[in-house]
Amino acid sequence: MEEFRFEEMRNAFMNEVRKIGKKNLEYAQKTGRPFYIGNLHITDGVRALGYSEDSAELDDIFSKYIKCDWGEGWSDAAINDKAIETGYGDVMGIYRLNGHVIWIKTDLNECTRTTILLPEEW
Repeated sequence: MEEFRFEEMRNAFMNEVRKIGKKNLEYAQKTGRPFYIGNLHITDGVRALGYSEDSAELDDIFSKYIKCDWGEGWSDAAINDKAIETGYGDVMGIYRLNGHVIWIKTDLNECTRTTILLPEEW
């Protein structure tokens, strides 16, 4: 039976993370944004409130988000900063919109995606 080599697996995983991060950083540079947003997804809960890709209100908070304004309530900017610096991890902002709390979250990974969602949809 082959011996389990945790350190080798960890190193392989970290090499893959660095490759993905580098790719995401390159995409961000091409778009001129601080971080790559990937595909944009708006959840059913946010849509049920009457918001869509064409909503000026969502556009306003999304514009803040991509300029690294994390809104009100997200107190750990260091997590966002680390993800933006490495191109891998999670970036998150919390906003108030017409009495509702709206989260925007970007998963910087091999399938980078930004989701606009309600907290209860997490």
